[in-house]
Amino acid sequence: MLGKPDLATDLCQEAMLKIIGGLHSYDGSAALTTWMTRIAMNVCLTHLRSEKIRRHLSLDQAPGSPGTAGKSHSGPITSGAPSTSIGASLASGELSGGERVSQDEERERVAHALSSLEPDQRAMLVLRDIRGLEYAQIAMVLGIAEGTVKSRLFRARAALRTALSD
Repeated sequence: MLGKPDLATDLCQEAMLKIIGGLHSYDGSAALTTWMTRIAMNVCLTHLRSEKIRRHLSLDQAPGSPGTAGKSHSGPITSGAPSTSIGASLASGELSGGERVSQDEERERVAHALSSLEPDQRAMLVLRDIRGLEYAQIAMVLGIAEGTVKSRLFRARAALRTALSD
């Protein structure tokens, strides 16, 4: 969701504090993991929304003016670890150097396109296509209807295709 391991660690700690602080309010209507995932996703989405607001506010300032240094921006999402199928191919030595470079470039292109999406669209793709959650689980995590999950996921995939074609 974030593309920055250090930031992810910080927000994970923040999510854990919220989980521990809110254990008394856990009612058992959803699986504990679903409840915890929802809290973590909300922390990430809140951060991404506030970062987007800060980015928009910084556009009012001229480049190099006081206050613009150190402004964060959402870069490509890269975890530094290859995906399982790619990692398995690399470990078995099946890919040549050129193929690895090509695959790394493609992974970077997808990560950049994913990072260009709205946080809510990115969340849908991460939960379904990366984490492998079912529609019902995503609906519980995000607090929306299952039909809404399907339509938003469709729009998120279309947005990703558009971003990749650009």
